[in-house]
Amino acid sequence: MFSSRSHGNPSSPSRPPAVAGMFYPADPGELRQQVERLLAEARPPLDDGPAPRALILPHAGYVYSGGVTATGYALLGGPPPDGPASSGAFARAVVIGPAHRVPVRGVADAGVDAFETPLGTVATPAGLLDTLRERLSGTFPELLVTSPRVHAHEHSVEVHLPFLQVLAPELPVLPLVAGDATVEEMTELVAAVMADEDTLLIISSDLSHFLTQDEAVAVDSGTLDRIVALEAPLPPRSACGAIPINGLLGFARRAGWAATVVDRATSADVPHGDPHRVVGYPAVRFDPIGSRLPAYARAVLEHRLADGPDPADPDGGFGDLVGHPWLMDDGASFVTLTVDGRLRGCIGSLEATRPLGADIAAHAVDAALHDPRFPAVTADELPGIRVEVSVLSAPEPLDASSEADAIAALRPHVDGAILSGSPTRDGAGAALDRFRMRLDPAPARRRGTFLPQVWEQLPDPTEFVRHLKAKAGLVADAGSTGWGDDWRLSGYTVQSWEEGEGR
Repeated sequence: MFSSRSHGNPSSPSRPPAVAGMFYPADPGELRQQVERLLAEARPPLDDGPAPRALILPHAGYVYSGGVTATGYALLGGPPPDGPASSGAFARAVVIGPAHRVPVRGVADAGVDAFETPLGTVATPAGLLDTLRERLSGTFPELLVTSPRVHAHEHSVEVHLPFLQVLAPELPVLPLVAGDATVEEMTELVAAVMADEDTLLIISSDLSHFLTQDEAVAVDSGTLDRIVALEAPLPPRSACGAIPINGLLGFARRAGWAATVVDRATSADVPHGDPHRVVGYPAVRFDPIGSRLPAYARAVLEHRLADGPDPADPDGGFGDLVGHPWLMDDGASFVTLTVDGRLRGCIGSLEATRPLGADIAAHAVDAALHDPRFPAVTADELPGIRVEVSVLSAPEPLDASSEADAIAALRPHVDGAILSGSPTRDGAGAALDRFRMRLDPAPARRRGTFLPQVWEQLPDPTEFVRHLKAKAGLVADAGSTGWGDDWRLSGYTVQSWEEGEGR
């Protein structure tokens, strides 16, 4: 699951262990033996699918929460995370825990290149902090701060390092401590961290504190229900790591990730635990669900064309998916059907006007039956059709008052584009247009779009823009270099998932 690359300068300042001998053994041999035993005794994973991209795990002493923590880390022994950028291994980990001892505004790094534990040195990923600051520069440039004092005696991130050292001795880890920060700030930080698909994120948090066992079980059940539903913000007293958890929940809802509780316990569950004053411990995994969307769109088509089961029914195989908050929120999508690489149908929406799940289902049917460029797809054709689902971000206006501006504004192979405006023509056609404008000063606008996938067929930015103008019906052909005064260009990005080979 992990790469063996090492980063950092061993001779640079490092942060020494603060809670060795208290939260976990100070003796290296005893510590390694305890971690290995906890991992060996961990409850088996719920399935043998891809490893989680993110985990919420507790940070109490190992005698109390070590078993729950190990349950989460045991999940990392499976296949590599799903995603196009995955190299077959996690290249780095980021651990974000709450500040218990020293208050801080924002999220603090320790200002060191390594952390020490009894098992040795854990290097921090070279350059990652600079990368995160750059990614946050347009939204929350002051969120990340450097504070050795915040980290000096903080246990919430330190207790995770020995587990990571045993699992992946050379894995670089960036420990961060979250203080006062909003849901929006933490969501953007998590998004910046997860932009690299070979990064593992650990959110360190316990649940309720110092309730009776019965009270804690009830309160923690409610908190875990909120986490699974991706409902942020959590009440501050429901989890000491509510602030970083809120960021993960905000990101997961936005990006289409599912949360699954894999283990839970309280301090009263261990031998001699006090049932009158307990702390709750969670193990929750987070996984992207987008890879299931093409299969869902296919199931919609099979239900419509071949009398298959309704995928939204409890026994239809997708009940959990269609009920996910990401698909319940409004969203815009395209569904593309191809046969042997040739387009067979493509219908979509550019603006979010209905729940994303309903949007995908409707466009799957429309692409198969109502694309005016093609005859309707038949049930017999379905096995030979490949389905691709694209989910669009909200369009952002781009500053383009000329064709050259448009060419410069679009990022090849990244941006989709929407162009709208009134048609322009030369010569007699232009004179006729001016006459019509006097009769109707607000003529109907035309609009066209290219998904980012079109860059594969039109990699040259000039050709991309000129063909977009022609598709929108704003010029007679793709050879025109003109640009209308009322034309408006917007850009968007997509997340796309396509059925694999060998159907």
